[in-house]
Amino acid sequence: MLFSGRSRCAAMDVVEYFRDASVIKSVAAGTVLFRDGEAPDYVYVLMEGQANVMVGDTIVEIASRGALLGEMAMIDGGPRSGTVVARTKCTVVPIDAARFELLVQQEPAFSRYVMNAMAERMRRMND
Repeated sequence: MLFSGRSRCAAMDVVEYFRDASVIKSVAAGTVLFRDGEAPDYVYVLMEGQANVMVGDTIVEIASRGALLGEMAMIDGGPRSGTVVARTKCTVVPIDAARFELLVQQEPAFSRYVMNAMAERMRRMND
């Protein structure tokens, strides 16, 4: 089953939280945000649109508004475990490692959101 990208963690409206971010990036459909095996540089908050999360050639998730993309590699520093491609025109907020670390330390609701998103992905991958 493909996941819509909306986390069940209602403690934080991640889109509202990042609505006034200083950097908001628009990407065209077909744009690769990152590829499997790359070093992590950003976590992305998907503000608008849909993105395909792929493992190999298989779409394992269709991420939508509110999805976090790339958090696992940012957390453990390992290479990306999948590829993310914009399915439609998307708006994303890129979060670099320093800002991600600060958010995790200072915003408990964000930390919970990240953990919940990862847990949901792991459960789906195990199904």
